[in-house]
Amino acid sequence: MVSREWASFPTTSSVTHHRLVVCGTLESHNASMEDASARQATPEWQHLISAVDTAGRKFRRGSAGWAVAYHVSLFGAAVMSAGAALFLEVPTTPKTGIAATLATVAALLTTLSSVGGFQAKWHADRDAFYALDELQLDIEDPEVTSIAVRSRLKAIIRQQHGSWVSPGLEPERANDVQKAEV
Repeated sequence: MVSREWASFPTTSSVTHHRLVVCGTLESHNASMEDASARQATPEWQHLISAVDTAGRKFRRGSAGWAVAYHVSLFGAAVMSAGAALFLEVPTTPKTGIAATLATVAALLTTLSSVGGFQAKWHADRDAFYALDELQLDIEDPEVTSIAVRSRLKAIIRQQHGSWVSPGLEPERANDVQKAEV
């Protein structure tokens, strides 16, 4: 019979999470979690957990930074273009100098966003940290091996780097790469 009870276990970050145990009994689940905790205490697992956490922080910061750069350039260009048009319509302002400056800044913002690939970099980092969130859940699974985690981490990083280098190409998503192995 399946028991549905609330259980608390420490995760890799020592934060207590409450989960509903749906499969099996609470006792067997706690035993497997103790095995997973003991396994994760080994230096190899500690290194992997640290690498996943570090990459996750890096990709989250990158995603936030590239999102800001992309949206500031996108909306900044729109505001500058509208301002240029507005200054040309207002009869009492020095039209040409301000309008030309605003139009130039709008063009530069659009060019920087396009050439810099801000949107592609934002999406690549966002996809990578979402995949790492899933990998952190997989680490807690006692059935998952360190080889599978390391392999999936490499695939996620490779995908993120590939998206930066060739943003126009849509290679296989890192989230799906080797998912069957983990």
